[in-house]
Amino acid sequence: MGEGHEFAVGWRVAAWLGSCGGGSGQGGLFVGLDVTRLATATPAWLQALAEDQTQLWGKYAAALLGEHGEQLPALPLHDPRAAAVLIAPTVATLEHRTVAVSTSNGDLRGQLHVARNGDSNAATVTVATAIDYSRFLSSLLDSLLPVGRDC
Repeated sequence: MGEGHEFAVGWRVAAWLGSCGGGSGQGGLFVGLDVTRLATATPAWLQALAEDQTQLWGKYAAALLGEHGEQLPALPLHDPRAAAVLIAPTVATLEHRTVAVSTSNGDLRGQLHVARNGDSNAATVTVATAIDYSRFLSSLLDSLLPVGRDC
């Protein structure tokens, strides 16, 4: 995996995004929480969103800013970030990995890890190891705000 990404342990799947690889043995596209939690709404991004008060997201952004100002709690954008990888895969760094999902009971259940010998549920999949944060936020803002905005 890329530098700074611990994949072998503790990587929970944020999204499994369809089938990819067209029969080439690729089992799907995975975008993990370790990647999506890095995308959080910033005060500047919310301010740009809040300028459109005709939409519910603009009103919500304004309410968040009114309540928290610059001291926003972490607001990870897990679902939009995972969807962005499906729509525009070039926004992410993608790697093929042979992985397995832990089926044991307890805290490890559901964790994705690099497959080891003996993993009966191993499959080769495409994994997002990084996403271009600023490009993602800009694209999301462009898709939510009216055409012709000045920001």
